[in-house]
Amino acid sequence: MEWPKIKLIALLILASLTACQNKEVGPQSTIDEGSGVFAYNDGLLIVNEGTFNFSNASVSYYQPENGISVSQVFDRQNDLPLGDVLQSIYLDEEDLYLVVNNSSRIAVVDPVDFRLRRDFFNMGSPRYLVRYENRLFISQLFDSHIWVVDALSGELIEKWPTPGWTERVLLTDTLLWVECYSSQELLPYDLKNDSALAPIPISGGPNSTLVANGKMYGLIAMAVGSMLFEVDPSTQERTRELNLAPFDAMHLQFDSFSGKLYFWSGGGVFRININDWALETDTLFSTGNKNVGGLYLDPLDRNWYYTDVLDFASQGWLYRVDENYTHTQDSVRMGFIPRTILRP
Repeated sequence: MEWPKIKLIALLILASLTACQNKEVGPQSTIDEGSGVFAYNDGLLIVNEGTFNFSNASVSYYQPENGISVSQVFDRQNDLPLGDVLQSIYLDEEDLYLVVNNSSRIAVVDPVDFRLRRDFFNMGSPRYLVRYENRLFISQLFDSHIWVVDALSGELIEKWPTPGWTERVLLTDTLLWVECYSSQELLPYDLKNDSALAPIPISGGPNSTLVANGKMYGLIAMAVGSMLFEVDPSTQERTRELNLAPFDAMHLQFDSFSGKLYFWSGGGVFRININDWALETDTLFSTGNKNVGGLYLDPLDRNWYYTDVLDFASQGWLYRVDENYTHTQDSVRMGFIPRTILRP
């Protein structure tokens, strides 16, 4: 490398470390000293959905310990574009799955170095997936079926009929749970027998469903405000509901340390005590007028992160809030429409 280039890189790195706003400086840590292989599993991954029909979906990396950020991780590591609309990301014990909706693609990468391991195309219009043993269960936007796919070969094994378009898919032991918006139900499937069980009506349609403390919780958008519901997987019954009006709740999160649920609504983050089944109406922290696209509590440092998708046509931002609910000086430029945040 020529000396002027070395000098330029040094100045860029120095500027990034002294400025309040984090700058992208490229990979700075490795799996082992001198390996030359960068590790992406020691920080946060941010899913940038991308603009529909612009094929600019991407994954960003941010390491809060030293403020390093890297954009377009998949493209950098594989010298390939990711595609159009990165809908979701899923991590199992071995692989990281990137579900690219409009490209009908599921890219399977190594969660450490982000190198492509397997690449599945012609996956319909995939939304979310989970893996159970050697099968992937994939929800679909334009197909009234759950696709069952071989996790290693990408071969379509079969399709399970659904009442319509499906979204998040979850596992509780040997039960598969599927959000179905069109029928406003949670659809359970017994994976031991590959059989459909009686659906659970969720009037208004379930969203943001998650598993916590052996139960399932999700949000319902109401005419005014929102509703929180609880489902007991062992009995497959809807057990409790909580009216959250006037809050239009989004981005439901669970903190295993406190045993509480969190959500974002209208410029602030709020908390729900599961044991007392009560909404705490005080704002934990404000996000101001940001157009929040994702919310995440990091289990490692217990800091909060949220994204701003801006106008959906510009590159968004990632913001950090410490364990005392105080905004830090971290603000990191993301890709287009940043949504999901994950620490592998």
